[in-house]
Amino acid sequence: MTIPFNYKDRAKNYILLIALSLIFLPFRNNISSVFGIALFLFFFIDKENKPLSKLKVLLGNKIAILTLSIYIVHLIGLIYTSNFKYASLDLEIKLPLFILPFVIFAEKKLTFENLNVVLKYFTIGNILAVSFCFIRAGYRFYVTKSATVLFYNEFSNFMHPSYFSLYLGFNTIYLFYKISNSDRKQLNHTKNQIILLTISTLFIFGILTLSSKAGILIAALALLFFSIKELIKKKITLILLLSAISVIVFLLISYFKNNIVALSRFEEAKQELSSKSNSSNETNGSSNARLEIWKSSKKVLLKNLAIGVGTGDIKDELIKQYKKDDFTHGVVNENNCHNQYLQFFILFGVGGGLLFIVSLLYPAIISIRNHNALYIYFLFLIVTNMLVESMLESKAGVEFYALFNAILLNFTPRNEQ
Repeated sequence: MTIPFNYKDRAKNYILLIALSLIFLPFRNNISSVFGIALFLFFFIDKENKPLSKLKVLLGNKIAILTLSIYIVHLIGLIYTSNFKYASLDLEIKLPLFILPFVIFAEKKLTFENLNVVLKYFTIGNILAVSFCFIRAGYRFYVTKSATVLFYNEFSNFMHPSYFSLYLGFNTIYLFYKISNSDRKQLNHTKNQIILLTISTLFIFGILTLSSKAGILIAALALLFFSIKELIKKKITLILLLSAISVIVFLLISYFKNNIVALSRFEEAKQELSSKSNSSNETNGSSNARLEIWKSSKKVLLKNLAIGVGTGDIKDELIKQYKKDDFTHGVVNENNCHNQYLQFFILFGVGGGLLFIVSLLYPAIISIRNHNALYIYFLFLIVTNMLVESMLESKAGVEFYALFNAILLNFTPRNEQ
């Protein structure tokens, strides 16, 4: 399905802007931000509906209000913050949390077909991004003869491996969801299935090569839940295909196990967590570092439980605590909480933290009622990733969450059409 530009057809232009935002999203450049600004301007370019009437639509949508409240709380947090320089930078990074849902929830709901169109462009973007990473890594390996260029940070050219794993993990779930719900009577059905499975396999290899521990575990759990659900629905053919992919992946891991960074990172994490050393200064691995970060973050939270530290002061307060705890790694790297829930509670206290949790739970309940399975998978990936990453503190996490949270909550599932 093509989406040609036609300045008179507002609905098609709206889908075009979202599709272009998604195709550039995996490349983590300013182009995706440009389309976000274009979407905001698009809100005001509407002959049929005036901005005031759109605002009324937004105010009548509980999910939209909850979603927008995440950014609004940051504005309120300016009242009692002291580091306005950091606060202004934080507000700039998180601006998509306001702009994207503000525009998307004010527009008409996407149809199931519209959703497939925009997600097709997201898939194309991921194919191009991960293929570039594979080609680049292969060339660098040919030149350097060093296996390290094939994995983790060396492999991921556009963003941190944990976020790229999240992108590919969600995209893989979508492709399996599409395979599961495809019409067998459709022309070229078998050919389409093979293409989708090939792309899925590429993405799974991409996740393994990225070697993010959280990315691999979260994607594996999501795919496991998906497989169980499909088995209950008796989609035996799909389960066999998924099993075949799993066997191939297992055989390749077994063959290249000495070179796969992900395996060594899991082994390192096991050794770190089983280590009897309690010295913060001896913390080198990422798993141990997170434990030390969480310990210090908990202390900052308990000191500021009522209203938090405000929008701009969290980094300063964490570094102060890292110094008290003699946690040099945290001071040098200026680590955030590496847990979005902790981050939000420290920023805005109990009230703000609970508001954030409700902003995740309420849409989940509505989606379960509406049988919006794709959003449930998306939310599962988000809430689990937030346990080990402060994903709304980076542009890659903010734009991914803001775009898909609004898109998947503002479309009409097939069963309601």
